[in-house]
Amino acid sequence: MAGDSQLPNIGGNGFIWILVAMATTYFVAHPGPLSGSRPASTDRSLSEHIGEQRIDARLWQDPFAAVADDLAKSELKPESCNRQDGHRKDIETYCQPPWERPSGKPDLILVVSVSGAPYADDQEGRRRRRYAVLAGLDGEGLVPEDAQHIGFYWPNQPRPPQQGPIPAVDRAVLRYESSPAPSATAQRGPAVVPYEWFKPRPERPNVKTKYQRILLLWFNEDILAAPTEQPSSPEPLEPKITAAGGSAPKGSPRTAPLQQYARLLCGYLKQPNSSGSVKILGPQLSTTLKAMVDEAASLKSPQDDWSGDACRDSKPPQFYVSQATVSDLTLLPSDCTGRSCLVSDASLNAFFAKRGIELHRLTATDDTLAQAIGDELTRRGIVLHDESNRRSHIALISEWDTIYGRALPDTMARCLGSSPCEPAGNDPFYGKPWLHPFAYVRGLDGQMPNAGGPGSGNKDTGGKSDKDGKDNGKNRPDPNVKARAEGQSQFDYLQRLGDRVRQLDAQLRLQGDRGIEAVGVLGSDLYDKLLVLQALRPLLPEARFFTTDFDALLLHPEEQKATGNLLVGSGFGLQLRPDVQGAIPPFRSNYQTAEFLAARVAIHSDKAPNPCWLSSPLLFEIGRSREFQFAEMASSASDECKQDLRDCEGDAPRGRTADACTSARDEARRTDHSACMNELTSCRLIQPVATAMLPQLPPRASWGLASVGLFVGLGLVGVPLAVRRLRERSSPVAPAPQPFSRSTWALVALGLVIIAGIVLIMSAPVGDWLTQGGQPMVLLEGVSLWPIIFLRLATLFLCIWLLLYSLDKLDANMKEIEQELHLGEFRREVETGWTELTSKWGLRTKLAFYFGYDPPVSPSDPKSRFWCKYFYRGRAWPRLGRVSAGVVVVLALWGFLALIFGTPQAPTRDYTSAFFYHSVTIVLFVSTLMLIFFVADATWLCWRPHGTFARRPCFGRIERFRISASASAFDGRPSPTASTSCLLRGAADASPRCCMDRS
Repeated sequence: MAGDSQLPNIGGNGFIWILVAMATTYFVAHPGPLSGSRPASTDRSLSEHIGEQRIDARLWQDPFAAVADDLAKSELKPESCNRQDGHRKDIETYCQPPWERPSGKPDLILVVSVSGAPYADDQEGRRRRRYAVLAGLDGEGLVPEDAQHIGFYWPNQPRPPQQGPIPAVDRAVLRYESSPAPSATAQRGPAVVPYEWFKPRPERPNVKTKYQRILLLWFNEDILAAPTEQPSSPEPLEPKITAAGGSAPKGSPRTAPLQQYARLLCGYLKQPNSSGSVKILGPQLSTTLKAMVDEAASLKSPQDDWSGDACRDSKPPQFYVSQATVSDLTLLPSDCTGRSCLVSDASLNAFFAKRGIELHRLTATDDTLAQAIGDELTRRGIVLHDESNRRSHIALISEWDTIYGRALPDTMARCLGSSPCEPAGNDPFYGKPWLHPFAYVRGLDGQMPNAGGPGSGNKDTGGKSDKDGKDNGKNRPDPNVKARAEGQSQFDYLQRLGDRVRQLDAQLRLQGDRGIEAVGVLGSDLYDKLLVLQALRPLLPEARFFTTDFDALLLHPEEQKATGNLLVGSGFGLQLRPDVQGAIPPFRSNYQTAEFLAARVAIHSDKAPNPCWLSSPLLFEIGRSREFQFAEMASSASDECKQDLRDCEGDAPRGRTADACTSARDEARRTDHSACMNELTSCRLIQPVATAMLPQLPPRASWGLASVGLFVGLGLVGVPLAVRRLRERSSPVAPAPQPFSRSTWALVALGLVIIAGIVLIMSAPVGDWLTQGGQPMVLLEGVSLWPIIFLRLATLFLCIWLLLYSLDKLDANMKEIEQELHLGEFRREVETGWTELTSKWGLRTKLAFYFGYDPPVSPSDPKSRFWCKYFYRGRAWPRLGRVSAGVVVVLALWGFLALIFGTPQAPTRDYTSAFFYHSVTIVLFVSTLMLIFFVADATWLCWRPHGTFARRPCFGRIERFRISASASAFDGRPSPTASTSCLLRGAADASPRCCMDRS
């Protein structure tokens, strides 16, 4: 025995060993963060640039930042363009447009219109757009002529007058170029224009491309959004910018993006033998797009000059808008309110086409996103349509210092609960008390350009600023710490805004309303949206949060607490279908995806993109490690688009009904691969296949799991039968077959259910039926309700089995007591006599007796009375009666608490999952309470004899105890057959009446 105690307790510490093994497996198998091994470049080098692109820049760098860094270190100045000495040739490449160089004219000028703001989000936006545009060029077979450098030129600097005659065709251009330098009130374009040259891939000479040489210009769009004050001279050199036929007074500030584009490109459009092929990827900002609409409103026909006298008789460029998402009706002129006008100009493309300008939108507009989000909120239990005005309350939080930030909440208010959206122009929040707008100013963190520390732009740390954003996270202040009501940080405003929303929610619930059940975090600044989510999510844990525009930063583990289960409506995801995406990895945001598509469409051909591409946006939910793309899409704008957007497996004829369509579960099952790879504009579906609603397993893995399930089910059914058979064979005397216990029957039933379930799953599409309502069946991402349902089903079975197992063990314990105390015959007499007696009692008396009440009619002998009560109260039905009473009390208490505090909203998405979720949850809750009270009841019933034996030792020393249990004994009358014997263990002089006397 002593040697046994010194053995290690490995079996008892098995759980600890399992945890250690799991932790070791995680750290070994889990990949760590990527770390670069490239050594730092510290040695000096001789840099000799050949060609006109002379600024060092990698293909992923911000073009404006690369040029600004080089100019800050060099002595190049725009004023040097006026020099007439020999040094002029050194800077001549920076003083004239690149299409006038001896290297040759481009076949296409591709202008990328980007914001030149110096803030971190704008710098990141320029990096992303350059990456996407260059990826689009690569997708069309074009590569940079110089992948290590970038060029630039000063477009607004005058050049020295030419010697000799001036060609007539260039007089208008030179008239503009020889004009004075722009003043603060008469802006003429950006100060610097970076550019890059592209050519077909030299390693594929047999692959033909439409353009042999492309010039890519980077245009600072902030110049377009700035108002231009008209000069008051009678004959100004600059063309007069007017709208509506020149009725605007002189000197009034106006924006003229079309005129600015014309001035920038007129030298190319006016050159002899020039095809004049110019395409613009932009504008980026909704403010600029609105200014273009206002400027184009004065054009009455395609014959009117689109350039505002800046470049007459020139063909307008084609515009491909992939960033500005403000709805068409918001951008159209305010006087376009009549039904006929709305019908004809409902599309912004048609509005510009009537004026001779081709403009194509390549991203979903805000009204389309709002309708899709509204449908998804309704599917998740948010009430948007209720005649009794018991709608769910929704808070819309956005910035107010941009046209996009102001227009998006208005669009949500026009479209949520309305199909189609309400007309624009009026206050969309009027008459909608269930919508609550809130606003803030961009830059909540207070970070300034080139900040030397968190939240501060005033001090220089002495180190080189990271202008390419290699570690922007280090400049992000902690919102939990910086909440003082001072300084640049706006965290204190954000916290007070959160308190106001929480108070509004409490006030609505105090009035008996539904409260804030959904929160829309809108705006254009992703970093601000992340801060708003961090501030509001802890305050409204039960609300549904939604936003627009999908970004990879929403998936970062550090943001998981704020972005988990966030609903995102977006025109695109991080990638297109593989046939269109090609070899390019997924992007960082949906805007990059849209820009990539716009670049490919612009270069591929002059055809307009498929309008059905944008009629149905995508819906995402943020999981623990990745996004989940739902298969449902918003309603298309026309029946033709509905037919084109059907993503069916196999060759599905257009005449088939939607019921006959089986949605493609992966890219291999699609049938239009050749069309999308060969002719982009003919591709019917450009979005990737939605995330699978069911776990996708190879056939071998599926059959393997099915085999394991069948093995477990057969084991649960066959093992009890085999064990009983072995016991019968090992017994020398042939015993009668023993029935199974309750818990054994439960295991056998579970085995039968597992076998039937495996057969059903392998022979019928059970998973498709369970997920047909839209609730996915994903295990570990936290976006599915089915894992919770399955876990609760397993817990429910465990509770039921533990109850049955406990009943079996209590019955076995009762039989053991009978054998040790020789109470078998007495128990049978008790059950007969007490059954006759309790049948005469009322329900209240019987329930009181179950809980310990001693009725006046009971055996006079205390030992008989004790054991009679113990045996009868230990039966199954009295136990269940006591347990049921406790469950009813707790359920009543839960009902009172639910009335006081309300009940949490179930995270369901369809009726099937909602039915199973509520049913299983209720049954599990009741079963868990029954198990808890059953354990408490067994403890109480076990404590009763223990306490009695402690007070009356003779009760526990009975060797043989027999008493007549006829009905007369239970009502206190003497019976001629009644007899009592009491033999005490080890007490020779004990009296037969000692136990009764001591009691």
